[in-house]
Amino acid sequence: PYTPEQNGKVERKYQTLYGKTRAMLNTALLPMSVRNKCWAQCAALATILDNLTVSGPKDICARTKYYGSVPRWTSGHLRKFGEIGIVHNTKNQKIRSKLEDRGFPAMFVGYPAETHSPDVYQMWNIKSQSIVHSRNVVWLNIMYGEYKNVPVHLRSHYPQKMKQILKIFLNRYLNQQLGHKLS
Repeated sequence: PYTPEQNGKVERKYQTLYGKTRAMLNTALLPMSVRNKCWAQCAALATILDNLTVSGPKDICARTKYYGSVPRWTSGHLRKFGEIGIVHNTKNQKIRSKLEDRGFPAMFVGYPAETHSPDVYQMWNIKSQSIVHSRNVVWLNIMYGEYKNVPVHLRSHYPQKMKQILKIFLNRYLNQQLGHKLS
């Protein structure tokens, strides 16, 4: 009962979640130093989103089956992992100079527990490398890699390479199964 060979469904689910986590980390174009710090938050978010996914048109999600409702943040507050926003700095409410920054850049990493309001986000402070919860976020609609100026050829290389690999795989499969090729 405790061996991977006897837990096929569970092992498949783990591999699916690992795949989703890798995809989210790759989409955000995180360097290894940041990936190693944020992978747990990414895996938690992948698990939450997986529990909200339905498999059929008349099916209800696993979270609704278990808790009886979906989280409040699902209506209008969904963001992409790795998206950059400017978080309003509410600490040190002392008088500041006119030119001092009023916020700090942070990366979206998830949603806090149900005890918070639906518009509260978990953000990773890029400078201090810590998690903060905030509802005062101005979204820049760019991913971490774009914000940190990851070279353009690295941004476009990954999806293009994946398209090439997928086309090769599909050609081999169709050729084996049906004797057809994609053009």
